Amino acid sequence: LLCLWALSVESKPGETRIDDAEDSVEGQDIRRALNDTERKWMKYRTYLRSTNGKAHICVYATVKSEEEEGLYMFEQGYALKGNENTEPEIKKETLYASTYKTELVSVQNPENTKRDKDNAMRVHKEEESTSGLGYKLIYSDYEKCFILRVLSEDRGHGCELYLLDAVADEKVPAACERTYENACGKFDDRYKSPVYNSSCKKIMGSLDETPTPTQATPEPPEKETAGQEPDTTPSTLPPGC
Repeated sequence: LLCLWALSVESKPGETRIDDAEDSVEGQDIRRALNDTERKWMKYRTYLRSTNGKAHICVYATVKSEEEEGLYMFEQGYALKGNENTEPEIKKETLYASTYKTELVSVQNPENTKRDKDNAMRVHKEEESTSGLGYKLIYSDYEKCFILRVLSEDRGHGCELYLLDAVADEKVPAACERTYENACGKFDDRYKSPVYNSSCKKIMGSLDETPTPTQATPEPPEKETAGQEPDTTPSTLPPGC
């Protein structure tokens, strides 16, 4: 019991202030990140997701084109984890991301709230949509690593960490790891729920394969209690997996 108490004391939630801090803007150019068309694999995240009891694994995103200024089309893929008797079930779909700016928070200059570059995006299934699930780019080195804030998860504290395809099997860069721990949580494995493994590239296959069409209308995830894994079905699955 004493050990459990000690672990709970050491566990530290992430700080969201970095999302809009003036000294963090250099790593928050989301359009620069989206202009990189290499496949990005989700290494881990702060929350769990499953469909009909099957965990979502091998999540990736690949930008296909910029349809117009600030509007990107991308392919998202993931697999429903199989077991000893079944193969993973592959899911792929086309989504759109509309970028925008959020306000800065400056301690030294409180009136300076304007950004020069977009740092956030809304993800939606219909190209013309003006709504969608919200994300902020917390940090990127624009070479290997990307950290997203998922505004619909954990009361706005949700996080996802992505690595580029070429380095997906490598260790997360130190600067990225530190930023994730500070912004998303540390000293507790729950803050780093693994999504990627060394079999994912084989499981998901080539990017040239035609994405599976999805007819369902996107809906936001249902509210869940702390520590509970949200279970989705094809009819309730929102953009993002």
